[in-house]
Amino acid sequence: MDQYECSVCSENCCYSPDRKLYSSDVCAHRICENCLQQQFPGGPGAVLPTAKGNCPVCQRALTRANYVLTEPDLDLFAVEKEVRKRVNDALNALRDNFENTPAYNDYLEEKEEAIYELVYGTDEQLKRRLENRLRELEGHGRAQPQHVQQKQQQQQQQNSEARAALRVRKIKEIVKKEGNFYEIVKSKPLGRSLKPSDESYVHVRPSSSSSSSSSSSSSKSSSSSSNSSSCSSNSSSCSSNSSSTKQLQHRRTAEPPLLQQQQGLACLFVYYFSYHLFIYLFIFIFIYFIYLFVYLFLFIFIYLFILDLLAQLRFHKQKSTFSRVERLQQQQQQQQQRYLLLLLLQLLLQLLLQQQQLQQQQVLLRELSCS
Repeated sequence: MDQYECSVCSENCCYSPDRKLYSSDVCAHRICENCLQQQFPGGPGAVLPTAKGNCPVCQRALTRANYVLTEPDLDLFAVEKEVRKRVNDALNALRDNFENTPAYNDYLEEKEEAIYELVYGTDEQLKRRLENRLRELEGHGRAQPQHVQQKQQQQQQQNSEARAALRVRKIKEIVKKEGNFYEIVKSKPLGRSLKPSDESYVHVRPSSSSSSSSSSSSSKSSSSSSNSSSCSSNSSSCSSNSSSTKQLQHRRTAEPPLLQQQQGLACLFVYYFSYHLFIYLFIFIFIYFIYLFVYLFLFIFIYLFILDLLAQLRFHKQKSTFSRVERLQQQQQQQQQRYLLLLLLQLLLQLLLQQQQLQQQQVLLRELSCS
């Protein structure tokens, strides 16, 4: 808070934001706006920037232009920015220069502590030591020859390239270990891993072994037919007919036509599609029923709540009507009581009047008797 104090009147400008604080760019003394007007009479708007005067603290010759509007917080941030830049330029070691990560973290912590002490610290001796150390490191950095700096830059570049290559190698090893199912299926044909058997598969193309076996069988049958033809013409014709029928049957079993393959693939696709469609429909219907039950439960709850409110309103209305009837009955009773009281009072008055009349008559009779 001392940064907001005026050096002349010792007033704190932090608690009065209307009062501005000015700082000299020559001697760095701060004075408030009122003291500045006293130092340069006529107000800051009427005084020229070249008006001469003296600093009220150090009595140095200054002009009005030397006083600039200042914000102590912004000045403190500017100082911290400059100090941080200097410290980062001087203490610029990387993680590769340390044996382990804790040592590098200790180095970063020491750097932050140095920045804090230089900006916010109050120990002047520690500040001087840190300033001397920074100057030594800055002088050492300037004294380094150019080729050493180039060598350091090359080493840093090589380290970064090595780290990038190591990262790429690790990624490749992970991909190689885990594998990729799509690439495996794409690289392997569909019928290569199947064992040879007598069954004919629609979706599997015949392999080279089956074609070689068919060619060998056809050659054998042709050789046998030639031998049999040399024996007799009738037997040769029969053997040739039998061999041709066998070849046709073998081709039908070993080499399925393209139409059958397409039909098999279409059946597989339809089965796959219908299976997933059934699952999705089941999930959709399940979610739909859940939402339906939730909305039904909410509707029933709201309906019961409204019925409860209506019942309470009716009860309050009945209670209010009962209270009104009771009030009317009480008022009638009070009126009846008042009426009875009035009757009693009238009777009492009449009795009193009759007594007075009787007394007057008695008095008159006595007077007459006396006379």
